[in-house]
Amino acid sequence: MRGRIIGGVALLLVGVIAGFWLRGGELKLGEGATQGGALGKVSEARESAVQPLRDLGPRQYIQVLRDSTSREIRSLQTSVVEFRPSPGSKLEPLLGPSGSITLIGAVHIGERGYYDELNREFRQFSRVLYELVAPRGVRPRPDRSSENGSLLATFQRLLTDYFGMVHQIDAIDYSRRNFIHADLSPEEILAEGKRRGETMMSLGIGILGDMFRAYGKINQLGVPTPNPTNTGPKALLAQFAEVMERTGGEGLGGTLEPYIIDIRNEEALRVLAKELIGGAKSIAIFYGAAHLPKFEESLRSRFGLMPVRERWLTAWNLG
Repeated sequence: MRGRIIGGVALLLVGVIAGFWLRGGELKLGEGATQGGALGKVSEARESAVQPLRDLGPRQYIQVLRDSTSREIRSLQTSVVEFRPSPGSKLEPLLGPSGSITLIGAVHIGERGYYDELNREFRQFSRVLYELVAPRGVRPRPDRSSENGSLLATFQRLLTDYFGMVHQIDAIDYSRRNFIHADLSPEEILAEGKRRGETMMSLGIGILGDMFRAYGKINQLGVPTPNPTNTGPKALLAQFAEVMERTGGEGLGGTLEPYIIDIRNEEALRVLAKELIGGAKSIAIFYGAAHLPKFEESLRSRFGLMPVRERWLTAWNLG
């Protein structure tokens, strides 16, 4: 049974990683949480004329919620975290008293309502910096994605249909005027690989090694088998969410992470700096949840910002 579970998780992982190469982003095996709470709960930090904003400390950007009795996973959520200047930050004059940078995490296969809520969220920002591995300035066109007859497009369509969900590209409105492409092209990523001395052979061997190590860890964690009475698509998604929680937030491995996370984050931060200098005061960075812990590190260390408010959006309802 465990072999079939790991095989199913591997299939989903392959689909998500493959989708990254053409559409941008990936789902990191992020850390989870077991606490309950109302959906869309706002953190305790509140602005006040008397009390200054409080640093919430390091955040997590993906979590699972469980049934209080059975402990079965009921939902997978991603967070929206607002950052403001720390006292004495060099960005304070640029952002002013009400300006902010917000990290908005995403999973790339989710429920329609999840993406609808994200679309509403984006309206409040002057700029939304989005990920997409494509030539500079490209905007996704959901009306054309269905016409793509490639094997990858077919595989992604099968995945979304099987799980009864939609793909991010088909659900997010990238035509908004406040959307700014903040990612690299495939050619730029390949050029970085060559600069580092990588070849297709060395990358392939490294990726295989990372996958074997990841599967080994999943076995060691002893992920439980699904409830025998619930063996459909949601059971597989719950199993995948369980893996996310138990892997403790580890990344994609030493081979892919520099290309999928690090250099793309740097490009987004370059665009962020450009928009700040241009006068934007309310900016969101909309990237896969895997990217956000390192974005937080950079916002703290290089921009002097701190997280002051968060709320959660439900991507998968599993209960």
